[in-house]
Amino acid sequence: MEYKDYILGKKIHLEVQVDYQVYTDEKWMVFILSQIIQNAVKYTKQNGHLWITSTKGENQVCLHIRDDGIGITKEDIGRVFEKGFTGHNRKKEYSTGMGLYLCKKLCDRLHLGIDITALEGKGTEVTIIFPLGEMSMFKK
Repeated sequence: MEYKDYILGKKIHLEVQVDYQVYTDEKWMVFILSQIIQNAVKYTKQNGHLWITSTKGENQVCLHIRDDGIGITKEDIGRVFEKGFTGHNRKKEYSTGMGLYLCKKLCDRLHLGIDITALEGKGTEVTIIFPLGEMSMFKK
């Protein structure tokens, strides 16, 4: 809901199909999802699409956030979780390079996986991986 006006303003079509419930730290998960959704909306063109879906594997539940935005170059994809990295395809938008870095750090602390795939000019998908069989906890 935080990005409702931003999504509506860009006329982005949002599809949500999440079929699984997971247990984790709500405060930090809201932060992680906010960063990922903000990036997806920022780099998706007017009248674009944003999909939020879930899948279940044998040992995990995955949450997928996928857009049809500008994507990420092959040269940059391996560096997106580095502190301060903003990439070469992002010059038109303001970026600090901290959002995905913090998402990765928080996922590590919550014992969650995070993965990103992208094709330049086609879109990006971020997947958050929740292991089954144990509750994710924030470790000090």
